[in-house]
Amino acid sequence: MGELVAITGGSGKQPRWQRVGRAVRAKEAGRYAVDLRGFDIGPDQLDALRLAGPDADGIETTGFTVSETVQNGSLLTLKVAEFADLTDAYLWLLKQPPTFLVTALRDGIAGLGETPLASALAAGSIGGRALSIRSDQAADVVIAARGSSR
Repeated sequence: MGELVAITGGSGKQPRWQRVGRAVRAKEAGRYAVDLRGFDIGPDQLDALRLAGPDADGIETTGFTVSETVQNGSLLTLKVAEFADLTDAYLWLLKQPPTFLVTALRDGIAGLGETPLASALAAGSIGGRALSIRSDQAADVVIAARGSSR
C-alpha cells in the first residue's frame, strides 16, 4: 500500500478548500441553492461542505456547516443555520488529496493489531481439508448433517 501512496502523489499533501459555486438564498431562512454544472460532488463529500464568503480565508471560522443537502439534477439545495446571513455566499468543499482513502485504509489495517484467526486462515493452517462429494452423495451428506446438529 505504501507503493500505491507513493505512486499517487505521496502522503504529504494536505486537504484544501475548493470553491464550488455561488449560493443563492432561497425563501426559507437558512436555505440556499447552488448550480453544480461543471462540478462533480460525490455522496462521500457531502460532509465536507461549508457556506462562506468568496475568499478562502475564514471558511472554517466564519463559514457555516451544511447540515442538509438535496440534489435535483445540477441544482443542489442546502441548509445551514437559520441565522446565517451572508450577502455574498459561496459553497466550499474540503477537497482531500488523492491518497486520502488509501492512506486511511493503510492506517486502519495497521491499527488492527494481531489477528491470529485471520492469519491462520490466510496461511491455510486451520479449516481442515475440503471434502470431495459426488453429486449422487449430496443428499446423504445433507441428511447426515441435519441429523448430527439435533
